[in-house]
Amino acid sequence: MVEAVLPKRSHAGPAPAADAPAAQGDCSSLSCIGVKPEFSYDPKILLFERVLLHRKDAKVVLLINNCFLPLKWMFIGAMTFDPDIVIQPPCGIIEPLTVKKVYFEYFSSYVQNVQKSITLEVYDTTGLQELLYSGELQVKIDSYDVLIDIMFNNSGDKFINFDRIKIEQTVSKTFSIKNKGNYSTSFSIKLEKVPGITFDPNEIFKVTPLTGNLGPSGKSVTVQKNNIDHILET
Repeated sequence: MVEAVLPKRSHAGPAPAADAPAAQGDCSSLSCIGVKPEFSYDPKILLFERVLLHRKDAKVVLLINNCFLPLKWMFIGAMTFDPDIVIQPPCGIIEPLTVKKVYFEYFSSYVQNVQKSITLEVYDTTGLQELLYSGELQVKIDSYDVLIDIMFNNSGDKFINFDRIKIEQTVSKTFSIKNKGNYSTSFSIKLEKVPGITFDPNEIFKVTPLTGNLGPSGKSVTVQKNNIDHILET
């Protein structure tokens, strides 16, 4: 803070001598308070990690005003930054000694693994409205899809064919499940009775394993037809 005392000068009469004391009531006081802009934001890096395709994720950036003046802020190019990211709000005024939350909402519309940045600028709200601060916010996006292939022994088949089997005979068939994605996923197999079948498939067939985890590789599944002592009718 800087403070100064200025003597008042009358329009009539000579100016007082430099060493003459100022008369009471003939002085004006001027003061000036200097404020140093103190602004920060957290975090500096936003991570949208392992977002499944067609899913949403949201992150928060905190804008922190540690000074005694209101500040104007904006994310440059917020509307065109990324078609799958919505920034709310993209700009505004942050009051003195307060914290503002800015939401980054991401919707995964396609598979990608990218890193990009957006500029955050802060201005004075009074006087010349000059640029006081400029920083970069890094945004990393990793979205993925679950890609599964089911492969049977005979290339081109989309089913398991046990063909003709004798009573009391046990036959096993296998097929493979392959995870073509970059991350592990889980699977579950369920046998369901369909219209036209008179028997319960869970009493006739045994699947091993019924559930499990798939890494970025293949897994074999065995379907076994158990022993039966009667003819199956469909």
